[in-house]
Amino acid sequence: MSTFCRVALIIQIHLQQNRTDLAQKEAQRARKWAQDSLLVNLAEAWIGLREVSNLLLRPFSHITHLFRSPFRANCSPSRSR
Repeated sequence: MSTFCRVALIIQIHLQQNRTDLAQKEAQRARKWAQDSLLVNLAEAWIGLREVSNLLLRPFSHITHLFRSPFRANCSPSRSR
């Protein structure tokens, strides 16, 4: 297995473990010795996609939590007779 493949595999393992910080460090180390490698560019794209997806999921989970909260049920106007 080539060194490039090992680096890509290590980065993918870190991403599967939700450790984007470790994946980013590994990509930075690889960038030092593999300047314009296509595989390092691809790995950095994986990391970027993971970071963006985490940023997009956070607000979505907050919104769904708000819609499921019991407070929402109490906000509907009551009709008194």
